[in-house]
Amino acid sequence: MKLSAVSLGLCSLATLSTLVSLPISRAHAQCMMNDTNIQMTISGSRKPTERTNDVTQRSTGNCVGNSVNSTNVQTNIGGTERATQNRRSNQQINGGGGNPSGVNVPTVKFRQNVQIDVYNAADKLHK
Repeated sequence: MKLSAVSLGLCSLATLSTLVSLPISRAHAQCMMNDTNIQMTISGSRKPTERTNDVTQRSTGNCVGNSVNSTNVQTNIGGTERATQNRRSNQQINGGGGNPSGVNVPTVKFRQNVQIDVYNAADKLHK
């Protein structure tokens, strides 16, 4: 029994020392682009707000470790007529040397577009 426990311990130690001596590469994150848009209207108009949200996200070449983030909030409060909200956003990332791991994947692109209309009957009283 003692011999097998000692053998198992030596075998485990040899395996552990082999694993520790292996080169370990660090993780490298790809580039990411994020665009968050919130357009909201609180008014006495029953007509939905006319909105545009024109977003362009461009990336060229291999890219590692960079990010682009844009946030927009447009708010219209009050009134009884239809509101208009327009937005244009352009994001660009130009690549670098590529991922040191050798695994190059496209830039990750996120878009959130929240559009809210809240009818407020009290605005009809403010004429």
